[in-house]
Amino acid sequence: MKNRIPLVLFVILIGSFPLLPACGEPAELKTGWIIGRDSSFSCVILHTKDGGKHWTVQGEDAGLLGFDGMDVSAVDEKTAWIALGSDNAGRIIHTSDGGKSWTDQQVPEGVGPVKQIRGLSRKKAWAVGLRGEVLRTVDGGLNWVLVPHPDITINQVNRIAVRGKKRTEMYIADDEGGKQGMIHMFDNGASWRREFVDYDYDNNGVHMVGAFSKKVAFCFPWWRGTLFMTTDGGESWENLGDISGPNDIDDICSPTENSFWAVQNLGGESGGLIFFVRIVDGTPEAKRFNPAPTYKYEGITCVNRKNAIAVGGNTASTDPSQPAGVIVVTKDGGESWERQEVPVEGVSLWKVSFVGDRF
Repeated sequence: MKNRIPLVLFVILIGSFPLLPACGEPAELKTGWIIGRDSSFSCVILHTKDGGKHWTVQGEDAGLLGFDGMDVSAVDEKTAWIALGSDNAGRIIHTSDGGKSWTDQQVPEGVGPVKQIRGLSRKKAWAVGLRGEVLRTVDGGLNWVLVPHPDITINQVNRIAVRGKKRTEMYIADDEGGKQGMIHMFDNGASWRREFVDYDYDNNGVHMVGAFSKKVAFCFPWWRGTLFMTTDGGESWENLGDISGPNDIDDICSPTENSFWAVQNLGGESGGLIFFVRIVDGTPEAKRFNPAPTYKYEGITCVNRKNAIAVGGNTASTDPSQPAGVIVVTKDGGESWERQEVPVEGVSLWKVSFVGDRF
C-alpha cells in the first residue's frame, strides 16, 4: 500500500493540468518575419520576437530598392531567408543573426526573379525561380546550385511545398501548366513527375499548393476556390469541391493531415477571406473569417489548428487614414482575431513565416 500512494497522487496531479504540446511542436508563434512592399514595389522586412506584440523594421541597409519581396522562410530565432525579384533578376538574402544584418547570397548567373524559398535547417534550403529554375544549398547559402529537370518544363511558378530534410520532395504549382500544372520532385531532384489535376477550366494551371507530409497535400487551380487533395503522394488528386468562388487562393498552411488554413484575395475592391478547412469523410467543411474588412489577405502561417497569423494589404475600399498593411492573429481557431500594429506607413504586406510554423 505504501508503494501505491505516490503513484495515485502522481496520476491525480497529471490529470489536473492541461496536456502539453507534442514534443517538438511549439505552442504558439513567437519569432517571425513578414515581407511587404512599399510604393516603389521594393521589399520591406518586419520582425518580431514576441508573437507580434511588437514589430520592427529590418533590412534598411540591404539594398532592397527596386527588388520586390517574393517569399520569406524562418528557420530558427537567428536564421531566415528572403526571395527577391525585379523585372529580370533574382536575389536571395539571408540572416544568421536574427535580422540585425541581411546579406546577399550568390545565385547562379541568369536566374530570374526568385519566387519561392524554403529553409529546412541552418544549412539546407530550396528556392524556385518564377521561370522554373530550381536551386538548392546545403551549406547555408554559401553556394546555391541549379537542380536540373531536363524532361520537365516549368512555365511559371506560383507556389511550392517542401517536405523532408534528407530526401526532400517538392510540389511546385505551375500557373501555366494546364491540367498537368502540378510538378513533383523526388529524392532531392533525382526524379521528377507531372501530375494530373482535373479541374474544369482549360486555361492556366495550378496556382496554390500546400503539404502536410510527402503523402498528403492540397492544391487549388488558378482563379478557382476548388479544392484538390492527394493522400498518395500525388499519384492521384481528388476534386473535393469548392470552398469558395472565383479568385485566387493565395496562401495555405496545413497543421494536420485533414485540415488547413488558407487566404483568398478577392481583388482590389472586395478585400479577402481567411479560411479554416477540415476534411470530414472526404468533404471539406470551411469556416470563413474576415477580421479586417476591405483588406485583401495575401499570406498566412500557422502552428496548429488554433494559432494562425494572416497578413495583407489595403484595397480601393480601405479608409485612406488606415494603414496600407494589415496583420491579424487568432489563438482560438478563428473565434476571435487580434489586429496588430504595423510599424511602417505605406507598406502592403505580402508573406509571413514564423519559427516552428507549418510553412
